[in-house]
Amino acid sequence: MRLKRGLIIGLVLVLIILVIYLLYYLFVVPKTNFYQQSYLLGAHRGDSKNYLENTIPAFESALVQEKYKFIEFDVGYTKDKKIIISHDDSLSRLFGQDKKISDLNYDEVVILTNNTIPTYEEVMKIVAGKNPLL
Repeated sequence: MRLKRGLIIGLVLVLIILVIYLLYYLFVVPKTNFYQQSYLLGAHRGDSKNYLENTIPAFESALVQEKYKFIEFDVGYTKDKKIIISHDDSLSRLFGQDKKISDLNYDEVVILTNNTIPTYEEVMKIVAGKNPLL
């Protein structure tokens, strides 16, 4: 009899705890809806969807599209310490040249990429003060 009564009391306590937890979850825990949360769309390496990444045309395109709230780009250095805009350490992926950018002078980079990789200064003249930068 005592065992049965103890079991009933234990079950009632567990039930009370579950009800308290459920009420806490329903009325206290903040609700999130991942499908309705806002987000910011950034231009990754400029408008790299429509133009070669990290190029002047990619940045110019990103500026005129209202959907882009910020512009992201990467910087690197040439052998002669020019700051350039490039994600990669080498020219192999985008230009098929098996050469490291840090081993080349800027003039060599210009020739090997057909003047595609801009300097930091060139990009800043276009994007500075217009959109946040990353």
